[in-house]
Amino acid sequence: MSATMNELYLLCGISKQAHFQALQREKLWQQKEASYLGLMYEIREMHLGMGLRKMYHQFKLCVCVVYARCIINLNPKALDEMLSLP
Repeated sequence: MSATMNELYLLCGISKQAHFQALQREKLWQQKEASYLGLMYEIREMHLGMGLRKMYHQFKLCVCVVYARCIINLNPKALDEMLSLP
């Protein structure tokens, strides 16, 4: 018995687009995970006593700053000045 991809999508109740988007999300997640793990290992080598909670908060801040730079298209100095305001 042979089934086409369209029949499989119909059987699963999803569309081709939904399947493709799920694959893209999974690929992005794996890339981020590999990047974060690499950074964590580097940080652990330099700061042996740093705990996971502190690492988590530093990653969170780092990701927010990078995201803000991409969205706002500011140069690093201007963004750093904005972040240092009270």
